[in-house]
Amino acid sequence: GIASSTTLTIDQAAPTFVTNFPAVANRTANGFEVDVKLDEPGLAYVVLVAATDTTTATAANVSTPSSIWGGDSQAPLFAGNVSVTNAAAAQPYVVFVTGLSADTDYKVYLVAEDDSGNLMASVVMLTASTISTRYWVGPDGGAWDDNNNWSSTSGGAGGVGYPAAGDTAVFDGNG
Repeated sequence: GIASSTTLTIDQAAPTFVTNFPAVANRTANGFEVDVKLDEPGLAYVVLVAATDTTTATAANVSTPSSIWGGDSQAPLFAGNVSVTNAAAAQPYVVFVTGLSADTDYKVYLVAEDDSGNLMASVVMLTASTISTRYWVGPDGGAWDDNNNWSSTSGGAGGVGYPAAGDTAVFDGNG
């Protein structure tokens, strides 16, 4: 008879995010991108909640948020996924999150599952915010990083915080 042998390799390892990923990029007043790269093909799940949400994120509730998100009364503001088909791709895979409020802080939870069904055990949390517009209401020569010198409206009360990277700073003389 003819003898043959087949070696079967079973993937039992969950994927991992590549160094520097996931990341929040290209913030706007009403959204941002979540960039993803994995070490193997699979799905990356993304859930967005308000920064004040107290739900404990787990791999299970991030990968199926519509059915088991819980812990407080807030449902996710966004839930989606992206299929990573080529782990060696130079560019990241992108989830576009839109329809958000300007000048608002969020928590972004991510978890990934490979094509063999291995789900990451640990959730990755990022903080993100939409772009805000800040108006200078401080005195000439005032300190940039003094929250009292910045308002969210032209000529309004100061104290809202100074602009962060990517925010818009307006100097319109109404301070």
